[in-house]
This record gives sequence, C-alpha cells and structure tokens, in this order.
Amino acid sequence: MARMRIFIVLVLAIVAGGVFAFATYNYVQKIPGKTVTIPTTKVAVAGSDLDIGDEITKDNVRLIEWPSNAAPTNGISDPNEVIGRGLVMPMIQNEPFLELKLAPKDAGAGLPPAIPPGLRAVSVKVNEVIGVAGYVLPGTHVGGVAPEGPTQNSTDITSRVLPTNVLVLTPGPKIE
Repeated sequence: MARMRIFIVLVLAIVAGGVFAFATYNYVQKIPGKTVTIPTTKVAVAGSDLDIGDEITKDNVRLIEWPSNAAPTNGISDPNEVIGRGLVMPMIQNEPFLELKLAPKDAGAGLPPAIPPGLRAVSVKVNEVIGVAGYVLPGTHVGGVAPEGPTQNSTDITSRVLPTNVLVLTPGPKIE
C-alpha cells in the first residue's frame, strides 16, 4: 500500500506540474508584444564592395531604412544621384554613399576623378623590390630616397630625398 501511495503522489505531482506549465505557456503567449517604432530615413548604400575608379551602376546601389537619429550626415537618399558617377575612395558592402566618396557629376569613372583638384598624378616605374613586395596599397603615403652622383664611382654617389607624404592612388596598371 505504501508503494501505491507514493505512485499516486508522483502521478498527481506530474499532472499538476504539467497543468501549471501549460497554463503558464499559454499566458506568456497571449501577452501582447511591445512594438517600438522609430523614425527612419531611406539611405543609398553600396550593394557590393566597390574600388576606386569604379563607375556606380544600378546594381551597385540599394536603398535601406536607416534610423533617423543615426543617419549619416550628408547621406544620399536618391539612387539617381549616385548612378553613373565614379568613386574616389573604396567602399564596402552596405556602406552609405557620401558626397566625399563620389567623383563630381559628369567626371566619369577611372583614375582621373580620384586625383584631388589642384594636384596631378605621376607614374613611377618600380619593380617588386622597390614596390615593397605588394605592401604599398592605394591610400598609403610614401616617400623615397634616390641615389645620384656625377659619376658611376660609388664614392661620388650621394642620396637625395624625394618628396615625402605622397599619396598612392594605385600600385600598378589596375586601380584596386
């Protein structure tokens, strides 16, 4: 009889626990969720990774909802303002388009829009060793030292400092 009493108490405990668990689950499911809406603005962002000199096409632009209080200053909301323009700075996917990253309208794509106004670009022939084996990348600043002398005699050769803090637009024939 003692075993029967323990078994009945166990069954009643399991049934009572199941009923309370089921009732609690239903109660929690019926509680209305609090929805908070914040104001948003549409912002044009890059649909994929873009490099310097790329021309922006319709496929490269996406419009997303951005919280108004965190929207980028000078962010562009009209995709037609960026389509057909070139990039002067690289962009990653989902990065918002900003005027400072875009070439002027009708400037086209490629390297020319990436050259700041009032400056000029000069190509310098280098090899793998002089080019620091691929460690010179677009956007880095470099300087240099060049040997010079009146004769080929090594005792007559001196070094001359070339311009320093020179911006690298592209290391090679491809704009990266």
